[in-house]
Order: sequence, then C-alpha cells, then structure tokens
Amino acid sequence: MSDARSSIEAILFKPATGGFIYRAPNPWVFGTADHFLVDEAQKHDILEIVVARRPILRLAAITVALLLWGIGIGTLCWAFSGHEDPTAADVVVMIVMTIVAMFVALHAAIRRKLRRLQPILAGLPRSNERITSAELRKAMTGSISLKAALWTGILWTVTCLSQIFVLVIRNDRHPLLADAQSWTALFLLTAAALLAARHFHLAVRRAGRRQMTA
Repeated sequence: MSDARSSIEAILFKPATGGFIYRAPNPWVFGTADHFLVDEAQKHDILEIVVARRPILRLAAITVALLLWGIGIGTLCWAFSGHEDPTAADVVVMIVMTIVAMFVALHAAIRRKLRRLQPILAGLPRSNERITSAELRKAMTGSISLKAALWTGILWTVTCLSQIFVLVIRNDRHPLLADAQSWTALFLLTAAALLAARHFHLAVRRAGRRQMTA
C-alpha cells in the first residue's frame, strides 16, 4: 500500500463496531461532514476513487497552477495599478483573489469526487458516530511518513531561503519593512520557517520511532 493511500485511509476512516466510520468530504470545505458506516469492501471502493493514481504528479500540477495563477494576478495588478511597486492594497487584492481561486478549485474538485462516490454512498447507512476535528488533526499528523516529513521540511526551507534572498536583493532600493512587498516576504518567510521546523520535528520523531521498533 502506498504512503498516500495509507495516509488518506488513516484520515478518512476510523474502526468501529461492524466496520469503519467514513467521513465524507464537505463540498463547502468547512462545516459539518456526513459520516457513514462501511465495510472492508466498501472502504476499498471508496479509496479507489479518493486516492490519486499519481499523487506526486497531481501535487506538481497543483503547485504549477498556483504559481501561474499568482504570477498572472501579480502581473494584472501591476499592469492596472499605475505604479511600479505594489502597495498594501495590491497585496491584499492578490491574496484575496488567490484564496478565492483556491477555494473555488477545491470546491469543484470535491464536487467531482462526490459525484463519483454517489453510487456507493447512496446505499450506505449514516452513522451518528463522528471523526472529530481533533481526531482528524491527530490522524493527519500521524499519517505523515519520515520521507514525506523530510521532503516537506526541505520544501519549506527552500521557500524560506527564497524569501530571505528576495529581501536581501531588494534592500538597497527598498529597506526592510519599507513597503508592502517587504512585509509580504517577511510574512511568507516566517510562515515557511515555522512549517519547516514543524516537519523536521515530525521527521525526528518518526526516525526515533523507527529506531525503537527496529
């Protein structure tokens, strides 16, 4: 079983009397989710639909799409703003439009998954037992493998270093915190550093557990 499939299985399913509790996706992303009682065969069928056949390729495509969207929005804001350097208002517009685009894309992807899941879900009994938000967060953290934690930590480290590089090369013309772009770079730098530290910490914990079980 692939790491991606194992991770999704740990997040979406919880053992219960008579089978497993399945947490169906909410098309509006936030809010309550429907829960169903499934058996082993039904769990297998759901995973066949939910798990991407090429998760790395899909992740790369999503990353490229987000980068192209960000570049496009930044170019439009620069073209119509009438000034060379982005202002705070420009940054806010870019952030809002990026968040809206991500939400719309995620909503559409979940809707598509639910349409494919509908023949299975239609015959399943609903369950009053829930996979709580706390259990969901714990499962998401626990499902990250050592390799995934390391690569994610490296990715966020590269992001952090790239923002440091941006601040350094702009410092002659735009001192630190002198404009909106500097504030944005500092925010991204801080967020990336925290996420890198978190994933490296997870990697150390996974390595420790592997040594203990070896």
